Amino acid sequence: MAKKGNKTPKSAYLPITGKQARAGSGADLVPAMSFRWSLDRFDWLGPFSCKEMTPQVFSSTIISHLQAFDAMTWNEIDGPTGSHFVSVSDLIKPARKRLVEIGMEDTDQLFSLRCGGKPRIWGIREIAVLRVLWWDPEHEICPSTKKHT
Repeated sequence: MAKKGNKTPKSAYLPITGKQARAGSGADLVPAMSFRWSLDRFDWLGPFSCKEMTPQVFSSTIISHLQAFDAMTWNEIDGPTGSHFVSVSDLIKPARKRLVEIGMEDTDQLFSLRCGGKPRIWGIREIAVLRVLWWDPEHEICPSTKKHT
C-alpha cells in the first residue's frame, strides 16, 4: 500500500467482491451489487420476532418476501421499492430499547425493506448483505405520517 508522507490510506476488504477497496470506494460499489440477506442476527426472542409463527408461515411470509428481492441490486431496492435507511433515533422507543438489549446500541441506522403496503423487514445493511433483525407486519417500528404506508 502506497504511503503519502506519514499517512497510510485506509482500505477495507469487500468480502462480496473479494477485492481491496480504498476508503470511500466500497460504498460506491454497493448499489450495483446483488441483494443478499442473512438471518444470522435475527432477534428470535424479541418483541418484533415471529415467535407466534409456525416454520411454514415464517417461510411463506418472511423468506418469500426476502426471496422476492434476490434478483435485484441494491440500486433497484433502495428508493424505488419504498425501502430505505432509517435513523435509529426515528424508531419507536421499544425498538431503540431492544437494540440496547441485544447489544446493538452502537447502530446508527437500520434498513427498512418494504414488503407491500404495511409490512417491513428491518435489518442492518453490511456492504450488500441485509442482516435481518425484525419483522414488522403493521409498520409499527417507525410509523409513517404518509397516507397508505
